[in-house]
Amino acid sequence: MGSQSEFWDDEIDFGRFRQYERQKTEICHVTGDSLIMDLSIFKAYDIRGVYPDQLDEEAAWKIGHAAAQFLRSLLRGYERGSANTQSVVVGRDMRRHSPSVSAALIQGMTASGANVIDIGMIDTPQIYFAINHLDTCGGVQTTASHNPAQYNGFKISGMQARPISGETGL
Repeated sequence: MGSQSEFWDDEIDFGRFRQYERQKTEICHVTGDSLIMDLSIFKAYDIRGVYPDQLDEEAAWKIGHAAAQFLRSLLRGYERGSANTQSVVVGRDMRRHSPSVSAALIQGMTASGANVIDIGMIDTPQIYFAINHLDTCGGVQTTASHNPAQYNGFKISGMQARPISGETGL
């Protein structure tokens, strides 16, 4: 087996992700919602920024909406028929603003048609376990990891808790 990057190049249809980005733009245009978001929050392996200046509930909703569509778009064949694989697991860390940011993320996901399993306040390895144990299409952990308390963000994982990075659709 090759490098992780080679593996993901075989697995992901980047055209589908771009299609969802276009749809999101069209939805925002029709509804009058703002597309303005600080794009500097999108890092190589996660999304993080200062709350509420760079990342707030509105940004969380938009990220949740897009992430749920993207994760479900990666399903192939038999995977599409399972109820659990249509679901996304969501967890959050202990930051003071994580409950509201996570709630907005979940609202965006459910607005896209995804089933969401909210597993509450957990640490990041537990979301990896939950994705596999519950056999979901992926999960999102609301966290800014080791960054100071004023930060928040998201770690997005696909099926089998494979990380979603800049090279694989973030």
